[in-house]
Amino acid sequence: MEPFKCPGCGKLWPENYCPECARTIDRAALPSLPQRTPGGSVSAAAGPAETTPRRRPPFKVRAVISWLVYILALCLVPVVLYLAYLCFYIVDTRDAMGYGLFIMVFAPAAFAISVVPVMIPSLVLYRRSRARRDIRSFWISVASSVAVVAEVVIMIALLNGKRLYGPAG
Repeated sequence: MEPFKCPGCGKLWPENYCPECARTIDRAALPSLPQRTPGGSVSAAAGPAETTPRRRPPFKVRAVISWLVYILALCLVPVVLYLAYLCFYIVDTRDAMGYGLFIMVFAPAAFAISVVPVMIPSLVLYRRSRARRDIRSFWISVASSVAVVAEVVIMIALLNGKRLYGPAG
């Protein structure tokens, strides 16, 4: 590598910076960096572009996420079982307020919890790592979703045509 000659003091330096004059020497002699276009891609005039692979989270992070999704899937089972009990309790007592809360609040919330934070991440994790835990999480969330929909259908079918207030008859 050729030394750089400072035009101010005339001394030679191994880098393109002169500590005595405190300035950069001959920027034109440096190798040019690839120029980026506004879209973020490297221009063809700058030479071959070095592509960097997309970074994926380390294996341990994926394993922790997989375990968290699996634990959340297992927590769904008692919630869905309680909703089944609540469904039949509401049908038995003909509670209009409970019917409305179940249909409009509890069932959609349980369905959303089984789909968004469990079903989708477990399927993505399974496609990446093929871990048995991830496919179990997926099928537990599918079963939970189907059970919640079935409870709503059963409740509507059993209460169809019955009065939700007043004496039974």
